[in-house]
Amino acid sequence: MQNIHLNSLKNYLPNNDPIIIIGMHRSGTSLVAKILSELGVHIGVELDIHNESICFMNINRRLLQNQGAHWAKPEPFVSQIHNEIFVKDKSREALHLLNQWIDSYGKAEDNQIFGWKDPRNILTLPIWLEIFPRAKIIHIIRNGIDVALSLYRREIRSFRPWRKKKFFPPTIATGYRLWKKYLQIGLALESRCIKWLPLRYEDIISQTQIQINIICQFTGVTISSEAKMNIAKRIIRQPKKCSLLETIQLQLLIKMGFIDPSPLIAMGYELPA
Repeated sequence: MQNIHLNSLKNYLPNNDPIIIIGMHRSGTSLVAKILSELGVHIGVELDIHNESICFMNINRRLLQNQGAHWAKPEPFVSQIHNEIFVKDKSREALHLLNQWIDSYGKAEDNQIFGWKDPRNILTLPIWLEIFPRAKIIHIIRNGIDVALSLYRREIRSFRPWRKKKFFPPTIATGYRLWKKYLQIGLALESRCIKWLPLRYEDIISQTQIQINIICQFTGVTISSEAKMNIAKRIIRQPKKCSLLETIQLQLLIKMGFIDPSPLIAMGYELPA
């Protein structure tokens, strides 16, 4: 961290490089945050049900809101992230808010590895890199079809007529287009980062211990093989499978041009059959 950050945050954050988890909503960022927490990484004292630091989530929300953006409508914010003046101005705003709300993140122990998870990080990452230029970035990628389905199911479950609709209309095609946008933003950010680790959600589920080893090597965490095995057994859950009706819906959406399969193919994913 630069001196200005050491002076203001040294009582809370160790003088090392944070881990920042990025990725589209419903991509497995919560799972990776849980793994890091189990490995002893400080990801925050006050967390929401998705293992998101309340402190950093609120900062990201404020940064987006001040530009008329939110997680499902990122354009007003991300359209400006190549503007150096904008990035520096927003980094000062983020640092000011961090100093205000750092108590909710809590104090990391001396030399403890720390970091945070919030899918909005993928939108605000240039701001955080201005503050933490050597941050270790973990980019979680998941099949866009599965992301869209998971997002659609969540929005339908939580739909209330009186609720302000941030993601509307809550359709599979809408979720897929948002995944595509987040993926493009994330991939474009890699060249800005000194330390970057892409992880696939599917690999974490199918090769959990191997992926935990990769995470440990990247983050510098030292832990026994037995402990890694226990973490894998305790927290890994198989995702819900696509129903026959959902498969038919997806095939129709692709055939009718509402879903562009090219990003899936480019990332090595198979189309629904």
